[in-house]
Amino acid sequence: MNFHLDDIGPAGSVPPWQVKKRVDAGATRDMIDPDVYGDYELLISGHTDAQRVSVVISFTDDEGRTGSVVAVATVSH
Repeated sequence: MNFHLDDIGPAGSVPPWQVKKRVDAGATRDMIDPDVYGDYELLISGHTDAQRVSVVISFTDDEGRTGSVVAVATVSH
């Protein structure tokens, strides 16, 4: 998973989370373990005010095909 604070250029890059979890076909799964971070809410901070955050989740299916999905959300201040 790669997060990026949009609208502020390269300074908005956030180090990627290396998450390797299997998601069975038709199923859902939490990607971030609440026991490790204490909650599902993530805190990303910076010196520049960003209005949006994006996340890219890259994956490989059982046949070895790769892909990704992108989501964008408004930053909560």
